[in-house]
Amino acid sequence: MWGFAARHGLDPYRSSVLPPIMNALQVDAVPANYPPLVLLAFEPLSLLPVRMAFWIWCGTNFTLLLAGLVIMIRCAGERGSPVAILSLALLYGPITDELYWGESDLFVMLLIALSLRAIRRSSDVACGVSLALAALWKAFPAAILVGFITDRRPRLLLAAALTLLVGAAVSVVIFGPALNLEFAESAWQAGSSALLPYSSNGSFAALITRGVQLAARAYPGAPWPAVRLAAILIVEVVLFLLAVHGASIANRSGRPEFAFALWVAWLVPLLTAVWFHRLTFFLVFLLLLARAEGTSTRSRRAGLISYGLAQMGLVIAWTRWLILPAHDELTQNGLGAATFLAMVFGFSAAYLMCADSRSALVAKPS
Repeated sequence: MWGFAARHGLDPYRSSVLPPIMNALQVDAVPANYPPLVLLAFEPLSLLPVRMAFWIWCGTNFTLLLAGLVIMIRCAGERGSPVAILSLALLYGPITDELYWGESDLFVMLLIALSLRAIRRSSDVACGVSLALAALWKAFPAAILVGFITDRRPRLLLAAALTLLVGAAVSVVIFGPALNLEFAESAWQAGSSALLPYSSNGSFAALITRGVQLAARAYPGAPWPAVRLAAILIVEVVLFLLAVHGASIANRSGRPEFAFALWVAWLVPLLTAVWFHRLTFFLVFLLLLARAEGTSTRSRRAGLISYGLAQMGLVIAWTRWLILPAHDELTQNGLGAATFLAMVFGFSAAYLMCADSRSALVAKPS
């Protein structure tokens, strides 16, 4: 849909543009929320019949998934059966949700896998380029670069900055500044409070917002908007400080791949909208927990709980898809709760993996 609009010189970020295209193609769609350069990748699909384009996209998504998983499993370590771990990764609930909705996070996952491989090979330039390409595909992975600012990796940051500048320049040349500004406005709206009240949104910001809304109805007149913003800011600062602390321990212990996985895990609770499929990014540290030597028992236990909660979310999602109406409130709340708890235990597992890496290094026989 977005590629069709861009190919015909229309603005896919405006909702008024979509109804005629939806009627012509007989599909549903929402206004675009991806960077303009991504529209170029969708344009070839718009030349094909809808059904064929759908199956090509599904096949491409599954290929990206397999490629990313194989790279991460090889980079994660030597422990366990690669086939068994690949099977468990493919059965991970958020992966099913990702494939069901045809999301494009799996391309970002592949680029994150390439970044992990670059870190294992001490290639800062390759890591920076991969992360910048992920940010050009979907803006939010740029937050991972914060971890390398605190780690003082100038070559990596320079490579990322140059790649972002080239990508932005190409986007402006091809689409013009107006469409790029439309994307910026769309991204701001998508990250604003408009999505927070949704019961299937498992973010900290959403939970705090819903709690404040209940309190505001019980005790009107208090400065609840300021309370909400302060609470969200406090949570985000605490999570950031935990990520800095854990990553610094992992880096000093010679486990930069652990630090990288923690920053990827930190990316999820940072978002204002955490849908179930966003937990896909937790596979980075889950695979390290399964394969790497020196991971602590309590980090593996927290990771297992997070994995189990995600599987509960999948059961709830399938119940909604197969039996109940799409917007059934009970399953929406259940899915949001499972997503939130899986996120909390997942971030805890990634932090503990890093925090305990120092003791694992001390305990390692010389």
